[in-house]
Amino acid sequence: TTIFHIIGLYITVLHLGWEINGVGLVTVCTFILNYSIILVYVNIKQKRVLSNEWFFMDKEALRAIPEFLKYGIPAALMMMIEVLGYDMQTIFAGWLGSSQQAANIIMFQIWILIFMNSLGVT
Repeated sequence: TTIFHIIGLYITVLHLGWEINGVGLVTVCTFILNYSIILVYVNIKQKRVLSNEWFFMDKEALRAIPEFLKYGIPAALMMMIEVLGYDMQTIFAGWLGSSQQAANIIMFQIWILIFMNSLGVT
């Protein structure tokens, strides 16, 4: 859907001239497409979700929570700070002008395209 988002932005903003309205429309369409893909995937894999491969919470699963939090909280904070840095950069780019902010948003989308793939592998 990220590729759809980039192509949609290219068409609506540059070719159709819809500017911010095109960005909003393509973003909403991307979210709907993401939701639809997840919905179809879960419906196709419904037997796997309900089988023994997936488990629900029990006492044994709760014993591992402290170790999970020991590694999970610092990792989550690190990711939050990194994304906050990009958000602050976007705000500061908005003070410079619309073309600088557009360049920053394109850079941010490319970063998401690269970073989210590696995050999904881990």
